Amino acid sequence: WKSDGSPAGTSLVKDIRPGAASSGALNHTNINGTLFFTANDGIGGVELWRSDGTAPGTAVVKDIVAGSGSSSPAILTGVNGRLFFRANDGVNGEELWTSDGTSAGTTVVSDIFTGSGSSIPQALSNINGTLYFTAEDWIHGREPWVLVVEASTNEAPTAIDDFADVNEDGPTLSITLTTNDTDPNPSDDLEISALNLGGTIGLVTANADNESVSYDPDGQFDYLAAGETESDSFTYTISDGRGGTSTAAVTMTVQGQNDDPVLEADSADVTILEGETATNDGIFFDLDLSDNVTITASQGTVTKSGISDGSWSWSYFGADDETTLVTITADDGQGGIATTTFDLTVDNVAPRSVLVTNRALVGSGSNATFTANVSFIDPGADNWTATIDYGDGTTAVSLPLVSRSFGLEHLYVQPGTYRATITIADDDGGSVVKNGNTAIAIGSSQADRFRIRAGSIIIELNGLDIAHLEDIEDVLVWGGDGDDVIEIDPAVVVPTTLLGGAGDDLLTAGSGPTILDGGAGDDTLEGGSGANTVIGGSGNNTFIPGSGTSTSGSSSPEAFADHYQVAEDGRLEISPLAGVVANDVPGSESQMLTVVAVNGSAAGIGELIATLHGAVILNSDGSFTYTPGAGCEAASDSFTYAISDANGATATATVAITIVKAVADGNITVDSGGVVRVGGTEGNDLIVLTAWHGQLYSNFQDTGITLASITEIRVWTREGNDIFVNLTGLNVDHFIHGGQGNDLLTGGSAQDVIFGGDGDDLITGGAGNDFLIGGAGKDWIVGSAGHDILVSGDVACSLELAALRNISRAWGAARSIADGAVDDFLDEALIGDNSSDLLTGGSGGDLFIINTGDKITDFKIKKSGTNQDGDVVIIV
Repeated sequence: WKSDGSPAGTSLVKDIRPGAASSGALNHTNINGTLFFTANDGIGGVELWRSDGTAPGTAVVKDIVAGSGSSSPAILTGVNGRLFFRANDGVNGEELWTSDGTSAGTTVVSDIFTGSGSSIPQALSNINGTLYFTAEDWIHGREPWVLVVEASTNEAPTAIDDFADVNEDGPTLSITLTTNDTDPNPSDDLEISALNLGGTIGLVTANADNESVSYDPDGQFDYLAAGETESDSFTYTISDGRGGTSTAAVTMTVQGQNDDPVLEADSADVTILEGETATNDGIFFDLDLSDNVTITASQGTVTKSGISDGSWSWSYFGADDETTLVTITADDGQGGIATTTFDLTVDNVAPRSVLVTNRALVGSGSNATFTANVSFIDPGADNWTATIDYGDGTTAVSLPLVSRSFGLEHLYVQPGTYRATITIADDDGGSVVKNGNTAIAIGSSQADRFRIRAGSIIIELNGLDIAHLEDIEDVLVWGGDGDDVIEIDPAVVVPTTLLGGAGDDLLTAGSGPTILDGGAGDDTLEGGSGANTVIGGSGNNTFIPGSGTSTSGSSSPEAFADHYQVAEDGRLEISPLAGVVANDVPGSESQMLTVVAVNGSAAGIGELIATLHGAVILNSDGSFTYTPGAGCEAASDSFTYAISDANGATATATVAITIVKAVADGNITVDSGGVVRVGGTEGNDLIVLTAWHGQLYSNFQDTGITLASITEIRVWTREGNDIFVNLTGLNVDHFIHGGQGNDLLTGGSAQDVIFGGDGDDLITGGAGNDFLIGGAGKDWIVGSAGHDILVSGDVACSLELAALRNISRAWGAARSIADGAVDDFLDEALIGDNSSDLLTGGSGGDLFIINTGDKITDFKIKKSGTNQDGDVVIIV
């Protein structure tokens, strides 16, 4: 222990013999500020110790009797800065010893009784720098002895500053601090006597050898990124054991190491229905404060807030049912990667809400054709099949559907009562059954008598009940040839349509809305208490008004609007059964409807007609083909058509077409034909395609698509200032659309079609014969190698991708301009943008299509006046 005389200044210097046992410290002697004493640490026996008042500076001077034996030093006496004492080393017996505080400087003074015998020095006394003592040499007996001790001339050591490097994550570094320190006295044993750790950040520990320390960053520098450093320091004091000390500084340079980011998701699984948007959130952080962590998702769109520490939000539109594992990846850009996953389940939603509208009968003789328009709701991007059982014993009709609406058309050839049943199934096992709510009654070519009674709906034919029908919304009756009687009881309130057909017919309405169409012959039409529409047809007709309102029916057909959907790089091929006339209704007893005009032009039937965002070929039977323009992203388009019946009566309607995205934002897909589709987002995107070990990588993440399966790459970067670079080296055609924003777009080595879109774009075609369209804005278009077409402005939306490729191939092969679809490409398909663009063709014969104010950098003319590379310039 040590004390300055106060309770606070009294403390344990060192527990020499740890635990409850005692070291028996005795014989305390001060030599020039160093305390010498005897103690037993339980390992080396009773030996000589020294202390500078600190735990590190308290140590055995020399284990005179090695091991557990004791030399038992006694009568410690100081003379002129040296210690003298009696000890037994087990070889020379108890003799006089001296020590300068070091192990090397601790030696026997003289073996007075030579050999193993002991002179047993006693009464050691310092008389003016001379040591007097008694000893027995076994010749003279115990007599006084004297030893003249020269005054100590100890010189202090010099501690020299140390420097070392250590990694922030360790391992702990051991540093021998005394290695470079010096002492004028070669026999001095330098040891660390004190450490000053004030302000030190890391953990410093003195080692048992009293010459070295261990330094551990102790997790205090994890904020350092790779390549960054931070300094830490402390001082130490050395002692030569004879009162000489010196202090120096140690500077530790902590080298930053990259720490992987940490990523967490709020939800371990996300479940939605088709047509809904799935969301998940989470946090991320990186101990390296200067790292800018990027967050990506294996599918869907993910955004983040914060740089090295923040939160992320993920969303994904569930277009179709699926079960997949979504991986969110955090990348610090320094090689540190962290991932978290969650299960995504998109449950199928079966088709529902089947609506059958525009139900009608068109009769001829004893036959009648039933038509109707069917629509349904399904939020999923499914493929559907409609199965229609018309209820007459014929084979059910199966229709593959391309949209959520379609037309019905069926010829009934036998007298009877029928109702159709419609089953709509998606490709995921969901289905809905719609029992037809229309009662269809068909007569014969003879004189028939129909009676429609209430009590559900009871249909009586020629005195016999032939049908009892529930949930009927309307009734359609075709009498056929012959003098027919069709009666609706007053209690029947559902809408009815009574078609007499040829012959002298008697039609009687009920209480509901009724259409009475006499057809050919001298007919009698009796109105009911509901709203009556009377169509006399040919012949001498008699109309007997009822108590309800009556109007004279029109024999003109009715055309109803249609709606279809197509992907932006797809094609609509609609058959007559699902065509524009499928939901149209003919006039009284009219024959089949025919399409006679498109967009007001009769000459356009069967021809390619440009629309606002594409082109259509509409045929007279209502079938059509529609293709979106390559330069037009997801949008809405339309065209009008006119129909006519055999009597020349006409009607018009509009066909609306929704052009949807070919690939969801932030996704990559590949179809069975090997066409890879890449979708950007509405923000600023960086899309880099690379090849690695036979796989296609997007932004250095494996897409799961093998390179060998790819036949074409199509990219829509969408809105924002985007960068698209293809580093795969694949010799496949590319289609790239920059959308709005200032974009940098780079093609591949095959035939590329690239649209800059709105904004100031940099477009590079690469090798191959490329078609490069700048669009609105100040663009720099570089063709590079190949015979390229460079358009400073834009092309019409009516040009589909195939047409643009045909133009490019024709120019590359024979320097001709023909697309096979538009009569005059130069006159009809080019649009100026009135911006100052820069066009660089590169090698090959290039076609420059420019406006006033544009510049061409490499159009060279030979001295002969001919063009050096075969370039052509056209000013639009």
